[in-house]
Amino acid sequence: MWPQTLIQIGLCAQVDYVSDKWDGTVRRYYHEFDLGKAKRPCLLFAAPDPQADGSMLLIIKGHFTIESDGIIG
Repeated sequence: MWPQTLIQIGLCAQVDYVSDKWDGTVRRYYHEFDLGKAKRPCLLFAAPDPQADGSMLLIIKGHFTIESDGIIG
């Protein structure tokens, strides 16, 4: 279920993720956002209440694209 409320908790400095996008081997990747030069920095939001699976939903709002090579922007 999608949360009813999100709160802004700050700027997103980096996104980490795990993928087997290249050759089927699972690897950890990361993308850093340049907070000092960004005209429109990526914002980080969270659901104030835990989700049904015990996690907290995090949402990033910013100007970037996700392509087969990874996060661009």
